[in-house]
Amino acid sequence: MDRALWMWSEAQGRILVEMRGQSGTMSVPAISPDGRFVAAADDDTPARPQPDRAAPVYVWDAMKGERFTNPGGMAAFAVNHAWTIAAAGGTDGVVRLFDPGTGKPLGKIATGTAASGGVGALAFDATGRRLAGALADHTVRVWDVTDQKEIARHPAGGGAAAVAWMGADTLIAAAGNELILIGMDGKARTLGTASGGDFKYLSVARNGMQVRAATSTGDAEIFSV
Repeated sequence: MDRALWMWSEAQGRILVEMRGQSGTMSVPAISPDGRFVAAADDDTPARPQPDRAAPVYVWDAMKGERFTNPGGMAAFAVNHAWTIAAAGGTDGVVRLFDPGTGKPLGKIATGTAASGGVGALAFDATGRRLAGALADHTVRVWDVTDQKEIARHPAGGGAAAVAWMGADTLIAAAGNELILIGMDGKARTLGTASGGDFKYLSVARNGMQVRAATSTGDAEIFSV
């Protein structure tokens, strides 16, 4: 395995920048709105990783391919749209907030889920004031980033592996082989079911009308909202 990240030109069909410096395979990266920075977490942890062996989070200069911060963290992470706050969470059940440019700690949220597997995915809303998390205890939770308090908790059947925001008041979670739409009022409905395997990753189209999801069998599926 090459263990590198690349940025390439779709129009030119060639790699523009290669990013290295990590020791293991990388989780799905986050890109700053202006395209200047890329962050990703090193996933190469033991089968049953311990809290003190959390995978580090790396940040690169996307123009040069140079890695310039390593604040430490976990495999689940997200960065807000303004690129001012990053969140990292993992098997110890703690979500750590930090400055993605300097690595300076900004706070932490204890979820109490270490025994069940901790935090699987994180996502900031468009304002950056709320953070959603998919947890191994089969819940999706929402926290206020400013005071770091939980403001909502919703059940997610098969165990949520990924989560994303769809507008201001709706979340979508990948729970087992289902995609579930969850309103902040607690109402939920199934958007779609995987053709095979379980959903592992998802993203929402910019127009908010489509959800793209990848499964454990390597398939990519698209659902209309």
